[in-house]
Amino acid sequence: MYLKHEHWRAMIYYDFKVGLSEEQCVPRLQLAFNNEAPSRAVGFRWFREFRNGRNSLQDEEHMGRPVSSDTLENVGRVRKMIEGDNPFTYHMIHYTLGIDLAAVYKVMQDELKMKKKCFSMGFASSHPTPESVKISA
Repeated sequence: MYLKHEHWRAMIYYDFKVGLSEEQCVPRLQLAFNNEAPSRAVGFRWFREFRNGRNSLQDEEHMGRPVSSDTLENVGRVRKMIEGDNPFTYHMIHYTLGIDLAAVYKVMQDELKMKKKCFSMGFASSHPTPESVKISA
């Protein structure tokens, strides 16, 4: 059975309201639901939220960039960045374009069908070429 975040939060909130501690709540969920139960950190975080006065079980609205940054615009931005002969890593694309790292992976692998760690349109490798290695004296 799949339980949504709100279901887990409701169970944690119930334990909070009846006076159980975080230390008591989390093992009870793990006993009942095994690997499906939320982690210890999640249980403790929600106890803290409820102690601080939160009483909503719903996710809060977030401002700023959406979770999914793999829009057509970002696909185009990534494609434009890797068009040259200079190889780029996932992290370089992430920092340069300000796109979430998971979205960079998705754009590169799903949209652009590139699977290596180091990219350019004419070059894809997980290792530097001899020409790109510079030795300083």
